[in-house]
Amino acid sequence: MLTMAEAMLQIKYPRGEVQSIHYQTEELSVTQESEYESAAEREYAEQEKLKYWHENNVGYRVWKKECETCGKVFYTICNYRRYCHLSDCRSIAEHKRNEERKQKHYSEHICSVCSAPFVAKRNDARFCSNACRQKAYRNNSKED
Repeated sequence: MLTMAEAMLQIKYPRGEVQSIHYQTEELSVTQESEYESAAEREYAEQEKLKYWHENNVGYRVWKKECETCGKVFYTICNYRRYCHLSDCRSIAEHKRNEERKQKHYSEHICSVCSAPFVAKRNDARFCSNACRQKAYRNNSKED
């Protein structure tokens, strides 16, 4: 169900003339006492209305998107939205990204002090231990 709101546009001309234009606009059901906690929940509940707006090019600018997690088609007024419902699909995607980051294989490096091979937790690691790091620091301090 589309809600219609009446609006009045007043145009003021440089000579002091004022012209009033009455028109009707379609709106999302946004009120102070909204039954939804967030805009995302409201969008999720009003998918039929957003679909109608997208197909008929009325109301707000609406984008047709495909959810990156589940592949479901959804409609949104936010072009940056990537998931069909933020609380479910977004948390699934975050969990998947975190698991991939944890599964990342660390590369093997060679210590620049003792030449021992070691598995580094960082890509820019140069020393195998704190002792080698301290030894390199002391050697550099003597040279300066």
